[in-house]
Amino acid sequence: MPNLGIGSSLTSVGVITPGIVTDNLVLKHKYDAGAVVPVSDGAADINADAAANEYIDVGTIAISTGNVSMCAWVYVTEFGATPNNASYISNRDSDETNLGVALRNDGANSKFEAVLDYGGGVFQATSDTVNTNQWYHICAVFDRSDKAYLYVDGVEVDTDDISGQSSVNLNHDENAYIGKNQGSVETRGYICNVGYWNAALTQAQVKSIMWKNYAGLTSSETTNLVSWWNLDTETNTSGEAGTGGVKDSEGTNHGELKP
Repeated sequence: MPNLGIGSSLTSVGVITPGIVTDNLVLKHKYDAGAVVPVSDGAADINADAAANEYIDVGTIAISTGNVSMCAWVYVTEFGATPNNASYISNRDSDETNLGVALRNDGANSKFEAVLDYGGGVFQATSDTVNTNQWYHICAVFDRSDKAYLYVDGVEVDTDDISGQSSVNLNHDENAYIGKNQGSVETRGYICNVGYWNAALTQAQVKSIMWKNYAGLTSSETTNLVSWWNLDTETNTSGEAGTGGVKDSEGTNHGELKP
C-alpha cells in the first residue's frame, strides 16, 4: 500500500498565497523495486486562509465536442457549505448556463464529482463520502459518445451517461481554474500533479498516471495531453524562474497565482 499523506507540521508559513508548500510534504510513490520515490516535491496551498480567495488561473482551454480527462492529487482540509461545489479543476462558463466540465466537490456531502454541463442540464458522476486531511487521486473522464467516469485512487466509483449530448459544443470564453469553480467558490486544501487531456483516458492509464509527475509520463500518456501542472515549484506567469505563477510542463497554459 502506498504511503499517502502529509507530515503533521505541513504549513504555508513563509510562502506567497496560494503558494507552493514543500515543508514536510510526504506524497510518495508506490513501492517499486524496494524504493519509495516521491510523486511530488510540493503542492499548491489553496485557501489556507478562507478569506483570501486563492486559486490559479490557467487561461482558456477549448473543449468543442471532444473528449476530456482531468486528474489531480488533492488533500481536502474542509468540506461544507462555504466550499460547496468548489472545483479542483474547472473549465466552465460563468454565465447562467455554466457550460463546460469540472472535477469538483459536493462539499455539503463530502464527496467528489465529475460534472458536465451542456447548457440545458448537468450530468455528474459522484463518489461515496470521503475524508478530510487525506490525500486522494481523483480523475474525471468525459467520453462524449458514452459516459462521464469518476475515478478515486484509480478505482472507478461512478458513471453517468452523457452520450445524448455528444454533439453539443462546450466551448466558452471563461478561463480554466485550479482551486475554484467558475464563480467565486474556492477549495480548501492542497493540490498537485494536475493534468488535462483532450482524450478519454482508460482506467489503466488513470492508474498509471496516478503514480507519476510530468517527467514520468510515457509517450502514450502525453498523447492529447493539453497541460500538466506539477505545482511543486513557483515560477513567473510565463513558466520561467520567478514568482507569481506555476509552469505548464506540457503546453503554454502557465498559471497565475490569484489574487
